[in-house]
Amino acid sequence: MTLKEIPLAETGMFPKIILDYLSGNDFLKQFYSLSPDLNSFGEAIKNRRFTTQSRENLVSVLLDQYSSIGITDEKVLANIHSLKNENTFTVTTGHQLCVFTGPLYFIYKILTTIKLSEELKLKYPNNHFVPVFWLASEDHDFEEVNHIHLFNKTVTWKTDSQNKPVGKISTHSLSGFINEVKTLFANSEHLPSLLILFEEAYLKSSTLSEATQKIVHALFGKYGLVSIEPDDERLKQSFKKVMLDDIIEQKSFKAISRTNSVLEEKYKLQINGREINFFYLSEQGRHLIKKVDSSFIVANTDIKFSEIEIKKEIETHPEKFSPNVVLRPVYQEMILPNLAYIGGPGEIAYWLQLKDVFEIHDIDLPILWLRNSFMLLNKSLQNRIEKSGLDVSLFFESSEKLSKLFLEKVAGFDINETTDLIDGNIQKMIDELKKLDNQLASKLIKHKNEQIAFYGKLKKEINEKLKEKLEQDLTKVLKIKETLFPNGTPQERFENYLQYDSSFPTSLIQIIFENLNLNGQFKILYI
Repeated sequence: MTLKEIPLAETGMFPKIILDYLSGNDFLKQFYSLSPDLNSFGEAIKNRRFTTQSRENLVSVLLDQYSSIGITDEKVLANIHSLKNENTFTVTTGHQLCVFTGPLYFIYKILTTIKLSEELKLKYPNNHFVPVFWLASEDHDFEEVNHIHLFNKTVTWKTDSQNKPVGKISTHSLSGFINEVKTLFANSEHLPSLLILFEEAYLKSSTLSEATQKIVHALFGKYGLVSIEPDDERLKQSFKKVMLDDIIEQKSFKAISRTNSVLEEKYKLQINGREINFFYLSEQGRHLIKKVDSSFIVANTDIKFSEIEIKKEIETHPEKFSPNVVLRPVYQEMILPNLAYIGGPGEIAYWLQLKDVFEIHDIDLPILWLRNSFMLLNKSLQNRIEKSGLDVSLFFESSEKLSKLFLEKVAGFDINETTDLIDGNIQKMIDELKKLDNQLASKLIKHKNEQIAFYGKLKKEINEKLKEKLEQDLTKVLKIKETLFPNGTPQERFENYLQYDSSFPTSLIQIIFENLNLNGQFKILYI
């Protein structure tokens, strides 16, 4: 295994706000508390507020959750019990409950979380750091989690979600999906062990949340990763004040609106808050709460509350209230003794919109840490890139520029460099002639302008001839580009981990983890 690293800015994959955040841009410093640096965690540890009662409640919930699905792993349980101690903190990532783990970066997010926890233990040995995976079980956008891309095919789980939170959807209907995936491995002597693990987890679990927790544990339990199901009445008891402040007084909307008015001057916003940032959970699914006149209605249902009634509902049934993207992070930080959140570029961008929201609810904003990014290159792809004669970093360029670079390389010269050299020599002559005679200089200037037009036309003819001569080779180069960026999307945001793990006698996860570091570079892993 070998590793090549590329600065994030050179990949063209990361928005300006992320590059500015990582470089410590002065304008952005008003939108976060502590910079993403290991040295910042000393201050984060000192400032983190989390009560003994909150710790005891958290541990009780986690132990019940793990007991209910029959997981008794000693390392995980030890990490859970350690959360009772005031010197124990969490490092957290979260994700939707994508079937079969979804795109590759699901794996990278969790491994970055584990690696950061380990690095913090080395730097701050008097403290303990528990990596946590937050199950985004309350989301109801089923179409975002119901498919995978595998071997250039899309396999989709077809079932009626009934607008339920995805965590509550039964997995028994996944058998057809699993059989369809199996057909993609029909030429293999044995089904991948990971595929067998997936099948058992889904078909022997009652819900998507339960199955995902089992899968996450099977893949990462040996690292001590703790997963949490946030859809729990005991956890939501502590969130009641935020519910009231948001639903009755719209405090969150006022806070994020102030932030957005400043941030949008320089960057494209990821999220826009609502006046009410909660959904209501009922037998009819997960639906937005809206205020109409003096009443609170649940969209697309006949459920309606007066202000007195909704306050009572919050008090007696907080588990029925589900935060949206604005308040989910606040909920997370309220129930975990958390120091850092690990997210992708889009996630970090929207967390940067939330500092005022955190402050209005008197919650500490964690350190925001960008997950690692990888590109996996198998032997076949490595050979194809080597035959192209191009460095792998060039495939991050647009197809148009990649074509130009390839044709110039094959041609053996760059017409722009050649014409620049000629133009430079002519300009020297013009400068000398101006000293002697302006008319002669003007003639040469006219000639230079004619030459520029000629070279422009010639350049076009040269490229057309090169394309005609090397059409097959150029097609192969562009095909490599399509493989690295399927559907024009980075590999890590599109392909499924199963496609790669099935080729390894030992876990590819371990190989990726061993090559993972926190230096902020994009990593190309030759596997």
